[in-house]
Amino acid sequence: MTATQTAGSARRYRLIVASAAGVAGVALAAALVGVSIVNAGDRMDPVSAPGSSKPGSSPSSSPSPSSAPSPSSTVENPPAPTTALDPYFGDVVVDAASDGSAALGPALRFELVSVESTTITGSGIGSTTGPGIIVTVRATNTSTAAVDIAAAVNAYAGDDRVPLSPETGEEGLPSSIAASANADGSYVFAVGSIDADEVIWITVGTGPDSGLVVFEHR
Repeated sequence: MTATQTAGSARRYRLIVASAAGVAGVALAAALVGVSIVNAGDRMDPVSAPGSSKPGSSPSSSPSPSSAPSPSSTVENPPAPTTALDPYFGDVVVDAASDGSAALGPALRFELVSVESTTITGSGIGSTTGPGIIVTVRATNTSTAAVDIAAAVNAYAGDDRVPLSPETGEEGLPSSIAASANADGSYVFAVGSIDADEVIWITVGTGPDSGLVVFEHR
């Protein structure tokens, strides 16, 4: 190879190397530009707030204010007023009568049939011997079905309603009254030394939550 050919080959080699370096530089510059564009796009994308959506995504499923349930317009009935207990008998007096009849609930009526004097003869330890009364009460079922009752009958004397001691010896009211039927029950109480003209109060209830009917006997 001549000196002229060698010099020409050297120039072509440098040109090829320079061209290759130029292509590589253009490619690197293009890649850097692309990276810059991507980074710029990331910087321009706003941070999504809770409940918001990016462009092109599906809308949020959160209900709009117009779809929120409205407050109920139903007004609850006020609670029933509490009935005060009778200061003497310690229970609610549902009805009262003077030697007559009184209603206790929708199905029962009670009547004070009689209050009779008697003499109680004690027959064991703790028994009372002395004057007493026999109270007879009638229960009437005014409904068309049998009514179960757990009758509790008590007696009191005088304006202070002094409790009289219950005694055994008579049969009280039954535990059930047939439909449209009635039944009588009698109860004995010791009266002690009360005056003959004292008022006798008779109370009748049929359970812990029934309240009382009260009879005034003179």
